[in-house]
Amino acid sequence: MRTIARAKAGFYPTPEPVTHAIAKLIHNPAHHPGRLCDPCCGVGQPARTLAQSLGLLSFGIELDKERFQASKLILNHTLR
Repeated sequence: MRTIARAKAGFYPTPEPVTHAIAKLIHNPAHHPGRLCDPCCGVGQPARTLAQSLGLLSFGIELDKERFQASKLILNHTLR
């Protein structure tokens, strides 16, 4: 891994416009209850956006302590 990637702990967040574009493509027309899990959730914003647009519970897993703390505030359930 390159030095800059190591400094960021390999963190490359999904840009917000990409998250919104994905949310427009995925639908839950019958509003089935369910869960969305992001195994590398970072600060949790993309998982939260998608889960809210689909009416799902949001789950995330994040190894970095600071990003875990941030994701814990906005996702329904987060593991470290």
